[in-house]
Amino acid sequence: MSSIRCGVLSYDNRFIPLTDEFLVQRTEPVEFESFIPKNGPSTGGTSLLVKGRNFLKPLVFNQGLLCQFGTFSVPADVKNNSYLECVTPKFSKAGPTPFTVVLEDSAWYLL
Repeated sequence: MSSIRCGVLSYDNRFIPLTDEFLVQRTEPVEFESFIPKNGPSTGGTSLLVKGRNFLKPLVFNQGLLCQFGTFSVPADVKNNSYLECVTPKFSKAGPTPFTVVLEDSAWYLL
């Protein structure tokens, strides 16, 4: 484990460091075993259940998981450490589509 310095951005764009330290922990990689169903209609709306491991490990900067179908990304609903679910988007044409699960981009949130 290691520590990092964090802060907040004030209304006038000044960085104000926080006095507490935050722990950063290396996590096990997310692993995938299978998904059901293997296909669905191009109109979207199909619930896809993904089986794997390490879905509940801590993520940095409030990142979540996204299911990515080709160039389309949709939120992943993490059910537990071994299952997540996402709903397929609408596609312009039928056919095979690359699928992966990715981390959301990290973002700063104004308080």
